[in-house]
Amino acid sequence: MINKNKFGKLIFKLRNEKGISQKELATLLNKSFQSISKWERGISIPDLDMILKICEVFNTSLGVFLFSVSSSMSLNKLVENVNENGIDEKNFMNLGALVQSDIFTLSVVKLFTDKLINKTLRDIFPKTYEYKKYSLLKAAHEICRNYASLIDTDFFDFEEHMINGISVLTSKLDLEYSQVVISKLIARMVEDNKSKAILLINSGKEKVHFFTRISNDLVEKGFNCFYITQLIGHLSVRKSIVGGGGGGGLRGHGGWHINLDDLDDNYLENSMTLFKQYVEFYNKDFKFKITK
Repeated sequence: MINKNKFGKLIFKLRNEKGISQKELATLLNKSFQSISKWERGISIPDLDMILKICEVFNTSLGVFLFSVSSSMSLNKLVENVNENGIDEKNFMNLGALVQSDIFTLSVVKLFTDKLINKTLRDIFPKTYEYKKYSLLKAAHEICRNYASLIDTDFFDFEEHMINGISVLTSKLDLEYSQVVISKLIARMVEDNKSKAILLINSGKEKVHFFTRISNDLVEKGFNCFYITQLIGHLSVRKSIVGGGGGGGLRGHGGWHINLDDLDDNYLENSMTLFKQYVEFYNKDFKFKITK
């Protein structure tokens, strides 16, 4: 959430550093000078589209801007959250904003106590200038990707299947890592040619998360991870189609989560069987119909 007073003070600071009046800033943003005045006095804030325009005018990244004006993204809160929970869906965007901000220093990096997270941020520090050019979303995902590259996957208990010449890995794990990190882990395994297709099922206290990832050559031939992940979620593992769940993804990767109470007792076997069948039928039925 954006703090109105922080927002107003930052606009005032940036405007004065640029040496322009409220009226001149209003002209650049196609707004009235009264609107600028209300922002600076902490009375109102603009929508996200206008904030993006403001970032362009002052030549600053969205991540830097949001980190400066957020009421929930203070450095102390972020450090405490990451040290307690690791990198997860609730804080990885904030980490991206931190890396893009002017307060990201080696002294700040030392505040993060997890060894792998600390090393990730130390490795990124020399590339800060490059990260500031990224969108906030890309910067956040690059942090997760770098973090995942440091995690040892040799202890993952995968079962390998050869289906019509395609290497498929399936596994049920109880990992402490978040969804965003696990998705990067299995992406790395595919990129490292450890498998052409991966289905990973991670059990939490209340939900079970399903992850799929396939190689680029299978994507080009028509394999659709988004479809198969939803198929698993909707049809093969639920006691009731009414049960809660949600997910998303693309052709090359997909994710789905379902409430534990809504799962059939045989959800693990059912989901793995369905995934393997999809690989087999896809490879048999479609690979000769695809033309480049």
